[in-house]
Amino acid sequence: MAGPSVLAPLRILSTSTAGNLVAEVARDTVERHAGDSSTAAQALYQLGHQAAVARLRAGGAQLALLGPMVAAAGDSNNAAAAAQFVAGVAEAVVRGGAAQTPVGERVWAVFAGLAAAADAHALGAVAAAVAEAGLADRVRQLARGGALLRTVAVAAQPELAAALVDVGTLHDARWAADQAHCAAVAMLVAQEQCGAVAVAAPAVAQALALARVAESVARRSFVDPVGVPPQALVPLWCTVADALASAHYATLAHGRAGPESFRCATTALVRFMTDHGALADAAVRQLFDMQPCLRFLAHRPADSVAHARSCVVLFYLDLIEHLAGSLRPETLRSLVLPLAAKYAEAAADRGWADWFESAHAVLLACLESGAVHEIVPWYTRLLLRRFPDAGITAELLRIAYTAAVRSVAARESPPALAAARECIARLVDKLNEYAPSAGASRVATAVSGVHRRELLGVLALQLAAVPMQMLPQLMAEVHERAVQEPDPAAQRALLEDIQRTILEQADLPRKPALSTWVWQLLSTAANAAN
Repeated sequence: MAGPSVLAPLRILSTSTAGNLVAEVARDTVERHAGDSSTAAQALYQLGHQAAVARLRAGGAQLALLGPMVAAAGDSNNAAAAAQFVAGVAEAVVRGGAAQTPVGERVWAVFAGLAAAADAHALGAVAAAVAEAGLADRVRQLARGGALLRTVAVAAQPELAAALVDVGTLHDARWAADQAHCAAVAMLVAQEQCGAVAVAAPAVAQALALARVAESVARRSFVDPVGVPPQALVPLWCTVADALASAHYATLAHGRAGPESFRCATTALVRFMTDHGALADAAVRQLFDMQPCLRFLAHRPADSVAHARSCVVLFYLDLIEHLAGSLRPETLRSLVLPLAAKYAEAAADRGWADWFESAHAVLLACLESGAVHEIVPWYTRLLLRRFPDAGITAELLRIAYTAAVRSVAARESPPALAAARECIARLVDKLNEYAPSAGASRVATAVSGVHRRELLGVLALQLAAVPMQMLPQLMAEVHERAVQEPDPAAQRALLEDIQRTILEQADLPRKPALSTWVWQLLSTAANAAN
């Protein structure tokens, strides 16, 4: 929309006794930006809006002239320019309280015929106005007339979808979610086909729009839903979740957590499902059916997967982390764990920090749920292999290794005891890699000492996790290594850390034995120092 053609509604306005001053101002604006279609469109919209406001204030015969004015615009051979002009008139009429007058009805009839040619800004403004006026039928008419899908890539579009959701029925919310989902999947497929990692600006804008649609649907449907059984909302919940997952590759342009609307929609999904935990298992299984690639990707090399599709996995890992405690063991074993394990291994080996963090969080949530334990040998090997410079910090190792040992110790059986012993033996082997070496340089000795004390702290923490029958042997192991620590200052810090964490983490049955042991450990270290 550039050049002389955009001036048609200005001439209509000038020849229909509107304010010539306003017309001239708008004409000058358009001519100055003849090569900028968006500026021209905005000028036309403002012209219609200001003309309508002036006539609404004048009332009477002046107000009646709005009818012929928009009719003349509707007959223009430049539908795009006319649509912008009439949209400005329509918004002013609605906000002026004249929407349901004869003039208002005439204006709306013309605008409805031109809506397909208006830009997203104009559509969004009109949609917001009719929504605020409570005119649900008009919002629905705009959305179902194609405006929602046509403008889905523009940031102003969510005003229309939000308006439809806010004033409409649950059926309207489902319709809006379906449209957003279709558009998100189409975006994902297009990005995969182009093979690029970088995301174009239009896709980022589209993802923002889709996130706002999802937020509107989530707010309408999952925050204090009234009169709808929770189980009836599971299909809608899955639709919104998969729309967000499909657009996730583009929302990452706004940071790891995505834009605010994306975060709000995701939070609403999580809260709804945690409040109705009995529905979580069926919902997750339905998600894996909606995205069959999740099953497929669990058995395919991760580095052969398109980046956009891996971002789908990233979203689902983040979502499932919050639901793992409500999932059945068979769902965890057959669907969740294969995918999380695949990406934990691949991300750790390739330095994909976000994927490793998310996959690891899912694995940890699965262990803490107590539903699975068979992954402990593989998981503990992964943790130790990635410590200290490949994604596993000392603090993360403390948390994750303790959770793994606890998950097998809780079974209270001979196989569980054997698995716990294997975990401790593996940790001791790792600790031995950092034993003091006489021929090492000063820097190497210092670095090795730091990691040795970190691992010794992890080993000591296992006193609060291992089966009770393992306590004597493990206490002796930690005692011997702690008192032999060569750096006195580092030893004191280590002993204080052991005292604090052990007594905080230990359960009541083992606290008497551990309290005595800690006192003996501190006494031995003090005597040796003297």
